[in-house]
Formats: sequence, C-alpha cells, structure tokens
Amino acid sequence: MTLQHVILCEGYDDRAFWTGWLLHMGLQNLAARPGSSRVKRVIDPWGRPVVDGQYGFVTASGAFVRLVPCRGGNKVAPAAAQFLTDHATHPIGRLLINLDGTGAYRVDEVTICPIIWECRDADAPGIPAKQTLERLVAASLVAADPRRARRLLQGALARPEHGDPAPASPA
Repeated sequence: MTLQHVILCEGYDDRAFWTGWLLHMGLQNLAARPGSSRVKRVIDPWGRPVVDGQYGFVTASGAFVRLVPCRGGNKVAPAAAQFLTDHATHPIGRLLINLDGTGAYRVDEVTICPIIWECRDADAPGIPAKQTLERLVAASLVAADPRRARRLLQGALARPEHGDPAPASPA
C-alpha cells in the first residue's frame, strides 16, 4: 500500500526548520538538483504535483514525506481535516502537526494533539518572547554561543512575525 507521512506547520519559518531537521535526519529533498539553484518538480506517490509551498522528501526506506506550511495557525485544522478526509484514497502513515501555542484540536471525531515548541528560559535580548519554534532555536543558539547568536538573530528578528516571507525591498 502506498502511503505518505504528513507534517503540517504554521508557516515558512517552521517549514525551514523542518527542512533542516529532515535533511539532517538523512531524508532526501525531492526538489533538490545537486549543483543547481533550480528545483525539480515533485510528484507524490499518486501522481499529484507537490505545490503551494509544500515540500516532498523521501526516507532511506523510500517512504514519502510531505511538509506543508499552512500559512497561519488558524489554517492548520482545516488542512488536517482535508488530509484526514483524503486518507481513504491517499493513505497517511503519520500526521504530525506543529503549532505555536497550546491545546488540542478536534477534526470530526479525531482529537489532534500538536507538538508544542516552547522554551521556559527567562526573556533575553534576541530571544522572541512568544513561545514558538523560533524561540526554542534562538535560546539554543544563545546558550551555545551568545556572540554568534546575537549576529544571527538580528536578521531573523527583522522578519515579519507570522512566518510569512519577508516583503521584497523597494528597488
């Protein structure tokens, strides 16, 4: 039986984190073209293109992993509902949901318990105050190398709050 594993996250910053983590774990980004800045078109196991900011990966054992940025926390539950509805024809092995914040969500008769990224360290310069994946990563960077972290985080903190791509600068 062909199936996919799905990771739903709020936005592009979370997608970037997951991409790095999946690559670190040895998954292959199906869009990557070694030696080129261009990407390949990715097709899922059912022949559908992977589009709308989604990424496709494959594990060493050949399992397909779909990474989906939902463009906002309020859009994660509807995306989960759609994947669960499609499960009959496009089976899911695992549905992983990454949200900033707390709580469980119900979609139809299924309770979804999200992964909660949080860092309970005291607030510090360069560490976002909101409990998010970015706060966890920033706190880890600060703990490992405070001087280098300060330089890295200055650019990250200048980006929009909700994970949308940074607006293009005026020409």
